[in-house]
Amino acid sequence: MTMLEAIGRPHVITVKNWHKFQHFKDRKPPWVKLYRDLLDDVNWHTLDPSAAKILVMLWLIASEDNGKLPDAQTLSFRLRLTKTQVDKALSNLEHWLDISVISEGYQEISAADIESARRDREREETEREKEAETKDRFDEAWLLFGRYGVKKKAKSYWAKLSRGDRLSVIKAIPAYLKCVAAGRTKSQFEGWINPENRKWDVDWTHGANAEQSSHAKASGGIQFTKERPPQ
Repeated sequence: MTMLEAIGRPHVITVKNWHKFQHFKDRKPPWVKLYRDLLDDVNWHTLDPSAAKILVMLWLIASEDNGKLPDAQTLSFRLRLTKTQVDKALSNLEHWLDISVISEGYQEISAADIESARRDREREETEREKEAETKDRFDEAWLLFGRYGVKKKAKSYWAKLSRGDRLSVIKAIPAYLKCVAAGRTKSQFEGWINPENRKWDVDWTHGANAEQSSHAKASGGIQFTKERPPQ
C-alpha cells in the first residue's frame, strides 16, 4: 500500500525487513546496524540527500518501538519538519517502508505485548534447552548400566546432574560393573546416580581390582555390602 492510499485511514508504518536486519533485545538501543550492502543499493543512491538523511533518522526512531514508526504528528516533531514535509518524505521512502491500514475491530499490539511475547519465546527456548540437556547421554548411560532400575526416577536424578557429573557417571560405570561381576550387590541406577549420595564419585577401578584379587584366593571372596570400594 502507498502513502497516498493510506491518507485519511488509520494505518501503521514499519521499517521493511526490520527483524531480518536489526536484532535487539532491548528497546531504544544506543545504535542501529548500517549494512555495507547499502553502497551497492540502487534505491539508496537515487535518494536525494534530504531523503537519505531522513531515512537514517527513521531507522533510529523505529529502534525505539521494534521497527514501528509513530504517527505523523510525532514524526513531525522528532524530525523537526512540518507534517507536509513528513508526508512527502514518507512517500519518497516507500521502498524502505511497510504501510498497512488498520481494519475495523483491529487492536494494535502494544510494545509491552511484543516484549511479553519475546520473553515467552525465550522461556520456551530455555525449557527446550533444559529438556535437551536432561536427555543428553542419559540413554547411553542407562543402556551401559544394563537398564537396571526405575527409568523415570533415574531421569529425574540425571536432570539434576551437571554435564561434568554426567560424564563422570558414564566413565565410572564400567569399573563399577566389574565390582558387581566380582560379587558386589548391584544398585539400581537411580540410587547410584542420586546426587545426594554420589555413589559414582569413588575410585571403582581400585575397588574392582581388589575384589577380583580377593576372589582369586582359595579361601573365597570377600563380600562387600557397602557401596564403596574396599580400603
